[in-house]
Amino acid sequence: MERMKQELGHMNEVLTCGKLKIDEKVVVLCNKLDALKDIMNKREEVFNNNLSRLESESLNLKLNLESQMSENKQILEKMQKAETDHTESRR
Repeated sequence: MERMKQELGHMNEVLTCGKLKIDEKVVVLCNKLDALKDIMNKREEVFNNNLSRLESESLNLKLNLESQMSENKQILEKMQKAETDHTESRR
């Protein structure tokens, strides 16, 4: 009975030691997971900032393009009127 008690006590120590090692590994893995989450959050923040900047630039380019197209249309209309006026003045 005493021997069995000693064996159970020894097994308990072995299991406790194994549990402590596992707990240490869990802590290390949790720390690594937290570090990865931080990296992911920073990358997401950078991505969102870049996306916002690109959307803004895209809108500015679109507005600039529309403005230039309107200006080109007005210039074309003036050229056509000038050609018409020139043609009529030659008659």
